[in-house]
Amino acid sequence: MSLTNDPTITITGIGTRPATKAFAILSNNYRVVITQDNTASSGPYDMVMTIVTEDGTAVSQRDITSDLTYSGSSAVDTGDTAETASILPLGNGDFVLSWSDSTGGVGEPTNLYFRVYNSSGVAITATTEVDSVHTTGDLNRFQKLSLLADGNFSIVWAENGTSYSLRIFKPDGTAVTNQISIDSVSGDPGGAEYSHIAASSGTTTLVVYTAYGTSGSVDNHYYYTLFDETGTAIGTSHQLSATPDSGSAVDSVATLSDGNFVIGYRISTSSQYVFAILTPSGTFIRQDQALHSQVATNFGVYALASGGFLVTSGGSPAGTQLTGDIYDNTGTLLQSGVALTSYGSDTPGGGTISGLGYLIASGPYSGVAVVAREAVGSTSATDQIFGHTNGTVVCFLRGTQIATPDGERAIEKLMPGDMAITAGGAARRIVWIGKGKVLATAGRRSAATPVIVRKGALADNVPNQDLRMTKAHGLYLGGVLIPVEFLVNHRTILWDDRAQEVEIFHVELDSHDVLLANGAPAESFRDDGNRWLFQNARSGWDLPPQAPYAPVLTGGAVVDAVWRRLLDRAGPRALPPMTDDADVHLVVDGQRMDAVESDGMVQVFRLSRRPERVYVASREVVPAEQGLARDSRSLGVALRRIAVRQGTKFDVVPAEDARLTDGFHPYEAAGNLRWTDGYAALPIEAFTRFTGAMEVVLHLAGTTRYPVNGSGPARAAA
Repeated sequence: MSLTNDPTITITGIGTRPATKAFAILSNNYRVVITQDNTASSGPYDMVMTIVTEDGTAVSQRDITSDLTYSGSSAVDTGDTAETASILPLGNGDFVLSWSDSTGGVGEPTNLYFRVYNSSGVAITATTEVDSVHTTGDLNRFQKLSLLADGNFSIVWAENGTSYSLRIFKPDGTAVTNQISIDSVSGDPGGAEYSHIAASSGTTTLVVYTAYGTSGSVDNHYYYTLFDETGTAIGTSHQLSATPDSGSAVDSVATLSDGNFVIGYRISTSSQYVFAILTPSGTFIRQDQALHSQVATNFGVYALASGGFLVTSGGSPAGTQLTGDIYDNTGTLLQSGVALTSYGSDTPGGGTISGLGYLIASGPYSGVAVVAREAVGSTSATDQIFGHTNGTVVCFLRGTQIATPDGERAIEKLMPGDMAITAGGAARRIVWIGKGKVLATAGRRSAATPVIVRKGALADNVPNQDLRMTKAHGLYLGGVLIPVEFLVNHRTILWDDRAQEVEIFHVELDSHDVLLANGAPAESFRDDGNRWLFQNARSGWDLPPQAPYAPVLTGGAVVDAVWRRLLDRAGPRALPPMTDDADVHLVVDGQRMDAVESDGMVQVFRLSRRPERVYVASREVVPAEQGLARDSRSLGVALRRIAVRQGTKFDVVPAEDARLTDGFHPYEAAGNLRWTDGYAALPIEAFTRFTGAMEVVLHLAGTTRYPVNGSGPARAAA
């Protein structure tokens, strides 16, 4: 199974680009790249943030050097390119940018900071200093950030190249813990330490590092320590490798979909690249496991959202493509040599590639992406992003009863060679049972979040008991297959938002068909390139996709009609008090502002000065939850355009403007409109040409009905 290739994206910098600092995929699949760009070969090297969608549509590109301040002073050194930067995506589309600052030059005392941005690249918090224990001459840098299940995040960083510290923060910059010294944990060998990595699973943070010990390089070894959400060490520090004197440079770590950690490292005594799989409780599933590909350059491990992990290697010398091997969550090799880049000998501008640098990221909901920085001569002019989407889990959950000639049997007890009864009444032989586990974060929907089809939701006693399945699993209704996520009505078909560890199964016949699962017509396994997502995929992943039993529909009149029929079957629902009043207003620099003029579809707001942040706020509603329509989006108001005016000067932002991202749904060309989610950020660039008083004019394209208490997100001002 190869990863599905996304369109290749080319990013042109501001001036030339001597350093690409950080790269991440946000929870909305936007790509964020932090670079240091310059217009002169000697600097200054300004920090530049570029954000694009997964298809390459520009969201934002700007010099953020002026953002990186602390207590009124610059907190970034633009005199060299030695500063480190990291990006941590948060679950709501925002992200944390952390950076180091050595204003005295390379090797001088260094401070460490972070700031939170939204997906449009607008800073939404002040700058926070990370270290709380200040010692003259400190070098605080090489930070690693990881997200905890409670929404907080941990930062692990190096101090002076000899020790490491941990601190946990809330996304608003509030410290949850004081600075915690990792080398003070019992079991740490003492002495010099270097090269660390970190990741989190649930509320547990794993830190892995290399320690020389008190005897110098003779007893160098890898160590790991686990910490809980309060920063308290769970037990003691332990050696990672079973091989004595193995420590070299620990490379990378990732959190798998089942919650375990995978760690990539090198055994120095044998020069062999290996991996370990470790549970959050500290139990090894694999240890010192040799990797299939033993290539030193660009080595790293990256979790895939739907299960398994990717190991990267290669990409050097210039002109050599970066490749990867795919493993399942148990560490079994599924495929080797997956191409991750595709470029010729020339850059998009026609120059010859003299060298390449890579940054690699895996997304929380889909795939991986690679930034290739193309060095042309002595400078770097462009970056290319190569994106790859991994498969979707399509399966039943443990306990599902499958119809067989001998009656219903639990899916986990079926075996290849057993017979199953199809919805058409035929007895067909099972050729394969897929099995696996995925981790669903409670309250945060993802590819792993199950859907519950309540007893009797489809017809009388169909299903004959609640049926739990993954969102992409198709139900056979009205002669078509409809993935169950598109039938959610929040009453009889609803998300299981409490699910955490999800055990999954699927049944494959020799061709695609419809099984009876808890008496409901649900598709059998169809290999469309997703077989490798199961932990027991041993063969067959490279076979061509199977033809579907029936057309697969995700929208349109047929799906709408089926959704409405199933909702009507659920019976009347006591709706909350509803209103046609959208309560449209602005939130300007944190303060609510109501319209001074309104004729219903045109709202005029008067500002006394140029703002720093402006949001369009309103009531919001999820139509599917209220039975209004088969639309699971959170809808505020639909906008045709926004105008900013001052006398005869004006600036118009039409609905199709690509800058309308944070709090906006995709542009709908058929209606020439774009819906908000109830709290949408206006591009601040629309206000920069104006000073003093000005007006903002919202041209609405439509509203809907709202719960009276359906105010926008809590970010809105009181």
